[in-house]
Amino acid sequence: MRFHSTLLMAVVLFGSVLFSVDFLSGQSKQEAESASVHDDVFRTRRDKYDAAGVPHRFDGGKKETAQKYYDKVADQLNLPVLKTNKEEEPTFSLDKLLDWAGYTAVRALDLQELDSKVLMDTTTLEAAIKLRLGTNALPQGSEFAALRIQADPILSARYFSPKTSDVSGKSNKLSWRKAIRLLSLPKSSAANVGIAKVYFLSVGYVDSLERDPFAGVPVNVQVILSRDVAQPGKDSLYWLVFDPAKNFKLAFSTQTSWDAADPALERGLKDYHVPDACQSCHGRGGAATLHFFDTDHYLDRVQPDDDFEKPFLKSKWGPLFDGGRSQHASLHASASLTFKKLNSEIVDQMAVANPKSSTLRSARVWKRLHDTETGGTQYHMQPIFRAITNEDVAGFNPKDKQYVAKGAEWKRTDARHVELLSLLNRYCYRCHNGFKYNVFSKPEVATKKADLIDRIDQRTMPEDRTIDRQTRERFIELLKGL
Repeated sequence: MRFHSTLLMAVVLFGSVLFSVDFLSGQSKQEAESASVHDDVFRTRRDKYDAAGVPHRFDGGKKETAQKYYDKVADQLNLPVLKTNKEEEPTFSLDKLLDWAGYTAVRALDLQELDSKVLMDTTTLEAAIKLRLGTNALPQGSEFAALRIQADPILSARYFSPKTSDVSGKSNKLSWRKAIRLLSLPKSSAANVGIAKVYFLSVGYVDSLERDPFAGVPVNVQVILSRDVAQPGKDSLYWLVFDPAKNFKLAFSTQTSWDAADPALERGLKDYHVPDACQSCHGRGGAATLHFFDTDHYLDRVQPDDDFEKPFLKSKWGPLFDGGRSQHASLHASASLTFKKLNSEIVDQMAVANPKSSTLRSARVWKRLHDTETGGTQYHMQPIFRAITNEDVAGFNPKDKQYVAKGAEWKRTDARHVELLSLLNRYCYRCHNGFKYNVFSKPEVATKKADLIDRIDQRTMPEDRTIDRQTRERFIELLKGL
């Protein structure tokens, strides 16, 4: 059984991977000798540093910086227990953070183990907590009375993450994530300091879809604390990392590789510390933004001839785990509604923190395409239909002349545009969905055309794989004609 996209019109027709182990086949001797210097997860780049001396790769940060950052967060959020002692392991835990946000019955283990539908139904969640406790008596002053009067106090979605999955053939590890948004409850310490939402993100890897990808213990848990209203001198987002293997105690980093994508690989591992690694994509200070859940991209990557088609052919689960395999089933409609609610809130946060964000443009496109209340669809949309148009940026940034120029959009009727955007979506979108530029914005791609051609030709981009010669040459040809 395959996943098929909903095609609205006849058109010619992202990702995180390592280079293929047989990428040298079919290349000339000169090409092979040139490529051999890149034969590592982290390849040596000819342009490793930009003109300002800043490394192009994501900054992994340092433990000392992370400790200072947690102390800063403790001061900004009036959370002294978060302060760390350089000589000892942190004692702060995710359970203590839940207490701070007003949740005294729901524990970190519940967030990890309970199904999304249980977490989002207050009555069912209360029953599950009582079953875990072995009693009908909940902790005094527990959150359930407050949860019952809130609209969507908890949202939960599980999904396949192509951005951090390995397609190298070295491990076949697939990355899955569970995202939970909890509202800070009224009168909680979190609400009192302006934190409106707590985002929980667990990250796990499996090498086979014959078993439930969420049955095991996640590799790490990342938490984002988010404001809805800007406060002068205060950050818009705060990042924390917790270790599930240590009872969800506070950690300074996660050992993984944004390039290698798979923590089981022997090479390419790196400790990514808060806040530096987080700020590389999300921004910093009062302009830091959340990233929206691009369900279309998750579905893109399991389509025929894409990188993750084969693992999903016999899978019991689709990329939107809670939505089942069929886009026409009621489960899919329910899962899509959850993502719509999450993305609507994220668009609002982005608009407050950084209204000029390129990622916000794509998030607004997603919202326009999938808002069923205004004529949108719950079904998968091909990349060309997700292109940023003049309509999407009208009134968004009036000084941006490039968006009002004639022919400045990706054209659905231009087969070369459709093909090039499909390549950009597969090979470049993983990072460039707002970081440095947005592949769905034709003017941004056109502005960087010469640089893109050079990097692809020299095999320094994309950083996570080496594209085969035929694809690389076609990629360059299409860029030259842009």
